[in-house]
Amino acid sequence: MIRESGVEAKLKLAEQVNKLLFFKNKQLEEENARLQKLAQNNMSEEKQELNIQITQNEKLLLLEIEGQNKKIEELQNTLNKKFEANSEASSYVSFLQKRINESVSYTHLRAHETGRNLVCRLLLEKKKKKKKKKK
Repeated sequence: MIRESGVEAKLKLAEQVNKLLFFKNKQLEEENARLQKLAQNNMSEEKQELNIQITQNEKLLLLEIEGQNKKIEELQNTLNKKFEANSEASSYVSFLQKRINESVSYTHLRAHETGRNLVCRLLLEKKKKKKKKKK
């Protein structure tokens, strides 16, 4: 009977240890599940933070792109204006080149004569007449 009570005591002790192990195992499983939930929540918060950072970076990039597009438009407008001015100037130059090659009559020149040119011309003509008289 003593043997049986020793065996029974060992069995009871084993049962108690088994119950303790079962409860500890259950507590560990619950703790593990809780930690997994925390990790998932933490990861989703990190994902949200990353998404916020990404959207902020995208917004900054879009703003920078818009600024660059405005600069490009301004440069294109400036180039278009310069091109128009250049084409106007080149057409004016070609007009002047045509005019230079045209011959103009003496009467036409006299029609555009200024007062200074007139005095100069008259003095030259007077000088020319004096030379002819001396000869």
